[in-house]
Amino acid sequence: MKNGKNNDNTIAVEIADLIFDNIDSVKTHLNLDSYDTTAVVMRITAASDGEGGVSEAKLAQQLNITRPTMNRIIRRLLDTHHILAISDTSPKKYVFNFDYEPAQSKSDSKRAKLNFQRSVIDRCVAALLAVFWSFERYQFDNEDE
Repeated sequence: MKNGKNNDNTIAVEIADLIFDNIDSVKTHLNLDSYDTTAVVMRITAASDGEGGVSEAKLAQQLNITRPTMNRIIRRLLDTHHILAISDTSPKKYVFNFDYEPAQSKSDSKRAKLNFQRSVIDRCVAALLAVFWSFERYQFDNEDE
């Protein structure tokens, strides 16, 4: 990839492909029904640790999804136990349910979860390497100017 003729395009395509693969893996692993729902789950998960959850209005704004559509997605994710509502917040905030178990046989659950996590980590590392190679190339190319 690094020595390709059209390096910038190659790296951009590779990163886009890796990002989509990660999103597709999350969609499949969590048994989600659409990419909109997957994006919502991923954003809620990102906000679940340091930010203390995220509101429906903020999700709709950040993901450019209409409020009625976001409301339907939130209700569906609450019903399927993918997310949890923080009860004492106003406006109501949502966090990812880290105890959520994908519908699988119990014997395959741990193995599938580990394979999924390893796959996502491997793809993220590959994407970071691609970005690093791109920056490295620009730094050396632009030093002479």
